[in-house]
Amino acid sequence: RKMMLSARQLLGFAAFLLALTTKHVDGNLRGNRSDGEPRIAEALPIEEQDENAFASLSVQDDQSEGLIPGTEQLRHLQELRVLRREAFLKHTLINTDGWEVTPFKFGPDPNSSTIDLRVISVATQLSYGKDKFRRLLDLASRWTGYLSAVLYIDGRDQDEGFVESTIQKVGEFYDKHAATLHRVSIHIVVDKRPMDIEDHYPHNLLRNYAIDYAWTDSILLLDADFIPSQGSHDQLVKHLEQTDISKRKVLLLPAFEKQLLPGESPAKLDYTDLPPTKQDLLTWADPSIKAFHASYYPGHGPTNYAKWYKTADTYKINFDLYFEPYFIIHRDRSLPLFWEHFSGFGRNKQSWVEEVGVAGYEFHVNPDAFLIHINHGYDTQDVRFPRPSVLQEYDGPFQQYLEETYEYTFWDKESLREDLEKTTNTFYRKMLHICKAPSLFLNQTNPNTDVVVDIPYQCRGPEYAEFGNRLIEFAKAHHTKASETGMRKFPMPANSSALVLGNSHTQQVIQALICQYFDVVKEVNYDPPSGVFEVTFQNGANLVNMAETSVMYRAKGWRELLEGLASRSLESFDAILIGSKFDKANSKNEQVLQDGLRAALERYFKTSTRSATNKPSMKKQERALEDVSLRLPRVSDISSIYQGPMVIVTPFAATAESLVRNSQTMQLLAVLESKAGNKVVEMLDGRKYVAALGECGSYKPDQKRRCDQTTSQRITPDKMNRCVGRLGGHPDLIAWDVIEFFHREIVVA
Repeated sequence: RKMMLSARQLLGFAAFLLALTTKHVDGNLRGNRSDGEPRIAEALPIEEQDENAFASLSVQDDQSEGLIPGTEQLRHLQELRVLRREAFLKHTLINTDGWEVTPFKFGPDPNSSTIDLRVISVATQLSYGKDKFRRLLDLASRWTGYLSAVLYIDGRDQDEGFVESTIQKVGEFYDKHAATLHRVSIHIVVDKRPMDIEDHYPHNLLRNYAIDYAWTDSILLLDADFIPSQGSHDQLVKHLEQTDISKRKVLLLPAFEKQLLPGESPAKLDYTDLPPTKQDLLTWADPSIKAFHASYYPGHGPTNYAKWYKTADTYKINFDLYFEPYFIIHRDRSLPLFWEHFSGFGRNKQSWVEEVGVAGYEFHVNPDAFLIHINHGYDTQDVRFPRPSVLQEYDGPFQQYLEETYEYTFWDKESLREDLEKTTNTFYRKMLHICKAPSLFLNQTNPNTDVVVDIPYQCRGPEYAEFGNRLIEFAKAHHTKASETGMRKFPMPANSSALVLGNSHTQQVIQALICQYFDVVKEVNYDPPSGVFEVTFQNGANLVNMAETSVMYRAKGWRELLEGLASRSLESFDAILIGSKFDKANSKNEQVLQDGLRAALERYFKTSTRSATNKPSMKKQERALEDVSLRLPRVSDISSIYQGPMVIVTPFAATAESLVRNSQTMQLLAVLESKAGNKVVEMLDGRKYVAALGECGSYKPDQKRRCDQTTSQRITPDKMNRCVGRLGGHPDLIAWDVIEFFHREIVVA
């Protein structure tokens, strides 16, 4: 790799060395670390390796073929980094302002190292966390070549000293496992961008750095949780003698996965639980070892596993769209950069492999070495489908770049348009919070006594399918990068509380909200006599629902009953949702509600935590059980007591439209706000989306009906409740508006 350097190249290298001492690099190549036990929890027992555990590639003679001083190889790395970026001027790279990069923070000191150019370098990236480091140890235990690992630290909105203490922990971890990590170079990338920048994990930025700082030009790009087979490095070096990757060829490693069996935890698995060699893999008794993502053929299917199982020779395969294999590739000035605008889930690695295919590389599969991924559970809020902005970037600027750079792309314009429409629709159907379940399972604190509450007004049929399509198109048209409507991780801010009061239309909204977020529900307490249920989410937020319950139709003493059943005062809630319009119950349900109210009152008198001296006398209790006149507490009743933010949701029926447009209503809202200075009182129109989506009503709560849009029924659709189901409904959209109100107006101390 010895060569004459131009003045420009020497200046570039001088700038590189100078950068190592600036704020953006944060220290020396090796970094300063204090001794002592690591503050990262011990990952797993990893077999010890001595310094010469690299089989035939461990060489001591500095004059041997293929050896080069580390300082000289650093010059090559910097020169190649500059050349690659010059070669891809049309390539879109993100603005690196706000990123602090420290190459070679931990690992062999380049100033005193000798680099063997015959060795293959793994390039990988990972975020900070003991689970990630566990897999890094697994990877380093099986891989006997070099390893370039870029560690991402999110330094935004963190306490002072967070980044420094995190880096110190990484150093302590490295020192403790030095015998395993002695050929691993860890480069630190700290994200200190402004908080208003869209926040998604920057896979491709990190991958570019990992390739830039890999010691040798034979690069195996891996995700950090893929573990190579035993002896894979030496096998691959041997196969590279027949597959010259410097001539636009890549050498693939088939990928497998260890699926988790019932009761298995990824935290208790390591590389010793995986088949070490191909022969072991073929005879492995554990049926949980399978081809990686076998159900999705485009991802790894073109590898041709059936042929790999039988062959002892390298073989060539064809490239297919959406192919995402792991392979060894030669790093030179023509090696494509990763498209850095792909962040978060989707298209990030796939787009790079696609560009490799467009650039004319041949794909060959080695017959011996392979990879295994130990599966893990994804965060329920982790987006596992490409966001619309990612899809638009892929189908737009990225494909245009391929066409301009290579005068070729695998797509035609019509196919791109169809792909964008199809994948965007799939994203919204998968990622929007829509209540698709027909029932809620309550009493989760005691699984043996779960109560199933059917969600009423379920719909089906062609009219409902058309409505569902309109809903998705409406969501697409109104969703932006900055908007989280319909996609928030939780329906309320952490540790906040809200109370819901109202009628059956309000009940539809709140059932939709709880159903949308049932996968992040921590606890549900349900009181069948009164119909009141309390939901606690995993972020500590708490929602008490009293909509369409017998409690709400108590004309006198409603506050006492409400606070007794909620076991808290009205003022303690951070927000209140009120479904306002009807002042009395439907006569058809009156007897049912009266019976329920009596049962709730009896329960309240028996279970109230108030002292005996403060409880109503038996005579007053009997009088209360007789006085069951049905009337919802008015907004003004509640506002006279409660001084926090209130959101008023009007019913879905057309008769509520006069309330929304009524000037007296607006005056009332102004008076309510003026009484408490900074109190927020907001009204949401339950018919807000009818003009865009249609009525889609149902009048049978316990039957799956078609979506009524016309007046063919005795009850016209504009007087009905709203359809819900697997494609969503009006209650879902109003629930999103309620959620936005909670996040906008609730301030938790």
